[in-house]
Parts: sequence; C-alpha cells; structure tokens
Amino acid sequence: MAAIIPEDFDPEGVERSLAKVVALLADRLGDEWLILPHVPFVENGVEGEVDVILVHPQCGLIFLEAKGGAIALRDGTWLQNGLPMRSPVDQVADGKHAIKRKIQRALGRDALVGVRHCHGVVFPDVDAVPGGTSIPDLDQRMILTASELQWPEDALAALVGETNAVSANHLEEIVRLLRPTVEFSGSLGDQLRGIRRRLGAQTDRVIRVTRNLDMMNDRMLVYGPAGAGKTKLAVAWARRAAAAGQRVLLTCYNEPIGFQLQGLFQDEPLVTVGPFMPLALRWLSPWDFPAPPADDAPNHEKRAYYEALPSALAEHRSEIGAAFDLVIIDEVQDFKPEWLETIRSMLDPEGPRREFLLGDQNQDLFDHGQDEVWDLASHGWVRVPLDANCRNTLAIAAVAARLVTGTEAFPDNPPGPDVRYFPVGGPREVWKRVRDEVRYLAEEQRVPLSEIAVITTRARIKDHLIDKSFEALERGDGDVIRLVAWSARDEDAVVCETSYKLKGTEWQAVVMVNLEPTDGEGVVRSLYVGVTRATTWLSVVGTAETAELLHLRP
Repeated sequence: MAAIIPEDFDPEGVERSLAKVVALLADRLGDEWLILPHVPFVENGVEGEVDVILVHPQCGLIFLEAKGGAIALRDGTWLQNGLPMRSPVDQVADGKHAIKRKIQRALGRDALVGVRHCHGVVFPDVDAVPGGTSIPDLDQRMILTASELQWPEDALAALVGETNAVSANHLEEIVRLLRPTVEFSGSLGDQLRGIRRRLGAQTDRVIRVTRNLDMMNDRMLVYGPAGAGKTKLAVAWARRAAAAGQRVLLTCYNEPIGFQLQGLFQDEPLVTVGPFMPLALRWLSPWDFPAPPADDAPNHEKRAYYEALPSALAEHRSEIGAAFDLVIIDEVQDFKPEWLETIRSMLDPEGPRREFLLGDQNQDLFDHGQDEVWDLASHGWVRVPLDANCRNTLAIAAVAARLVTGTEAFPDNPPGPDVRYFPVGGPREVWKRVRDEVRYLAEEQRVPLSEIAVITTRARIKDHLIDKSFEALERGDGDVIRLVAWSARDEDAVVCETSYKLKGTEWQAVVMVNLEPTDGEGVVRSLYVGVTRATTWLSVVGTAETAELLHLRP
C-alpha cells in the first residue's frame, strides 16, 4: 500500500474526484510509492496546484491532473459534464513545469538531473478511452481511466517507459521541499506546522454539528469572530449542494480569499465561485463594462464605479443568463446592500432560492452601512452564532480579545509561542525591524516564505516597506528577502499588504505593523483583522501606544 504525505491528508478538504483518485492509488500501489496530493505553487502572482505527484525510486516524479464526471473532447474543446473547461493536459503540464522550477530554485539547477518526470491525466469516472482515439498532445498512455486505476502499477509503468534509479536521499530532499510537514527536526518552523494542523482539526470538530444545518434551513446568517470556521462551512455547504444537483454561487469581496476558494472547485461545474467584482466583470464582458479604477484613483471615481456596477448587472440581468439555486456569501460585512440585492436577483425564480450569509461585524473595515443584514432574524432567517476562535493559538487569540471583546479562543487551542513586540518611532525604523524579523523566521526558524505575511494598517507603510525591500535588492545588500504585493507574490517572496487586502486569508506567521494612533478611525478593527490572520506566530512592530493597547512588552 502506498503512503500518502501528509499522513493526516483530509479527503473532505479536496474535490471529490481527487479524493477518489488518491484513495484508489493508495490502496493499489506498492509500498515504494509516495502520494503527494494537492501540491500548491505560486508564480508571478498566480496560484496553482498539481492534483497528485507520485514519487518512486525508479519512476521518479509523475504529475497527474484528476477530472471527475463525464469527460469529452469536441472540436478541440474539453468538456466536463457538458460544460467547457481548461485543457487538463495544459493544466498538468503547466503545473509540472512550475513545480520543476520550484525544485530547481530551492535545490539548484541540477536537482532534477537523472530524475525522470512525466505527466498524465486521470478520469476516475470514465470507464475507458474509446479505441483508436487520437488526442493532440496526449498519448493514450497518459490517460488513466477507471480501467487503468484497477491496475495502476501497469498503467504508470507504461506512462513512464524507461526507468532510472534515484537515490533515496535525493528523493527525500525533493519530498521535504514539496511537503515540508514531513520534516521534524525540532526547529520552530516544524513546531508551527504541527500547531497549525492541530488548529485545523480543532476547527473541524467545533463546526461538525453546525455543518449539517444546511440540510434543514434555506436562509441562514452565520456570524462569529475571526477563526470560527465560517469559510469552512461555506465550502462544505457549496459541495453538498452541488452533489445534490443544485447550482451554487459562492462569492466574497476580497480577491485573495476569493481566488483561493476558486481553486477548490475546479471540478465542480455546478459551483460558480470567486470574488464578486471579477465575477461581475465576467458577466458584463459582452457589454465592455470598464475595469475598476486603480488603487490610487480619486475616491469619487471609485465610488461612482462601484455604484454603477450593480446597476449594470441589473440592467443586463435577463441577458446574463446565470441562475442559481443557492447563493453563499462569505465575509458578507464587506458587501454594500445594493450588491446583495443584485446577487439575490440571480436566484432562479423557479428554484429553491436558498441563501446563506456568513460574516463578522467586527471585521467591517469598509463601513458599507449594513445594519439590516444583521437584523435578519425578524424576516424568517435562521441566525447561527459561532463564538469560538479556532484559528489562532491561545497567545494570539489573547491579543485579539484585547481588541474586540467576545472573541476568545477555544480552550483546547494550543498555547503557541509568545507574541513578540518591537517598538519603533517612525517609518525609518520599521524597515529594519520588519527585515530582521522576517529573516529570523525564514533563515533561523525555517518558516517558508510563502507562509509569512507582513500586514500593515495603512497602505502608505505597506508601500514604504516594499520600496525599501527593492532598494536593498538593487544595492545588493546581501541576502535580502523580497517583500511584494499580493498581485506579485511567488514562493520566494513574502507578501506585504494591508489588513483590508488580506481579509479572509490565513498565514502561519504574521508580522503586524502599525504606526497610526490607536484611537484613529478603523485602526482597532484593522489591527484585529491583521493579527487574526496569524495561525501560530505573531510579531508586532509598532508604537508604544500600539503595545499598550495590545498589552505587549518589548
């Protein structure tokens, strides 16, 4: 039986087709095989993943893309359950090349010399490929259907062809890079990963009962603090509705979390998912609706644009054609009331017209005037309170609770490392403190750069830190770690953004920066959002006033 890495792989956290493929391969491959499911990568600000990487001492690395349901290729277009999809061949090939570049960046240009690497696609719900089929860029040996999955060793041997033995130490080094959770050397980075897994399991236990409320209710408002499991509930409900044949819209406002959610539903044609603005622009594309104003555009231009968007959607509603049985809105506090009305109009009049809203008033950074959303109980809605913060260690949750009352952590959460505080008087000191702390986490404690975020309460400090980072790189100041905006992220850089931008996301380690007066408009909420992004490690860089508010000492 093959080994799955990580050992605590959760099949409920991935697409149904991927879970099915992993289970079949684990059961029917020999002991020398390692199965790495859902391996992520980030390149040029774009996230992706390879569904499965198989590792074997003679076969090297085999990259697989799994697609469930009915698969067809008509006139050069791939279809999944009758709907167009991106070519799975292109998808797995792009993922393979991205992972190869990741390995070479980390382990050297020669890291893959002598290591065979090939790719294929898996259609677990297709019985067999019709005889005589010819598909561009896809040899028939590269297709694994339900027939090949009966005897996967034979199918993989045909796919790989000539084999080449690779040393166990070298393969182990590659596996450690792709799955760092298997490395237990006692460093802080390894401890943090273990804590994070415990927190994830804690969240699953706490929301287990709540998860079934969708089977009894059509309209729910779920509210609770950061880390209460709201997004996990949204994902579980979307999956269950799609499995029952319902058309689902799952959306939020912030692009980072919206695009992450999008990656979870690539094989679910009944689920339309993504951040609201890009979805709206996609629906309006036939009418050439303009792109949003730049971040530095005047506020009146932004206001006018976002007021025009729902009107345009309403105007073209009958032509857009999208209709849903269930609408799920995560982080509902970010939505203007008129946006919610526009989304509600996309429910099919003939369908069940189900609506689930999830949010947290304490994370309302945009002040969109939604008092009526939080008063839905008088209109036949079921209100579902979640009161346990399961995302953060007790140390981080204690800091969050000093900012917003009623956000205490679940008692069984792990204690975690103490929160660190570094005093600064102004922007000049901030860069040095942030640089040193990020270096400490990355170099001494081996926390992956892609798991560290620098979060600021104001955009001007974010821009200052990114500028200082690139100035240091241009001067050639030693081994400088790059700070980049979310849109430019990759696995060799640290994301530096505002709390506004990173709402809904979570990071293993966060360096929180604040130079604003703590009685300033929205600063406390911005701090609350920022610190609760950290699952296991939090450092605060800020004024003495910030430390006093958070009860921290240098």
